Amino acid sequence: MSVRSLILAAVLAFTPLAVFAHSVLTASEPGQGAAVSAPQELSLHFNKPLRLVFVTLTDIDGQVVTLDISSFISEPSADFILPLPVLAPGGWTITWSGLGTDGHAMREDFTFAIVPE
Repeated sequence: MSVRSLILAAVLAFTPLAVFAHSVLTASEPGQGAAVSAPQELSLHFNKPLRLVFVTLTDIDGQVVTLDISSFISEPSADFILPLPVLAPGGWTITWSGLGTDGHAMREDFTFAIVPE
């Protein structure tokens, strides 16, 4: 192994893993597994900025609602607040997709429930 390879290996071994980390969803409202009544907005908070590609909500019957993210497409952000349409009571799955500032594609699903008031 060359000296150059040894130096590179040592640098990589001691570089904090956070340098290589991608954006992670740190909080949302409604949150994973929450039971809420009539939410008016969806908030997504990430540890690092990203560009949202899409956000959808799917009900238990498979009906998909695509949220308008056009105001967020131009600049990466770590915080997004999206207005929600009136949603029927029951279980919902939120699916979001984004691109990190490094170009890494990310996608996540989580569920919540709307309970009647």
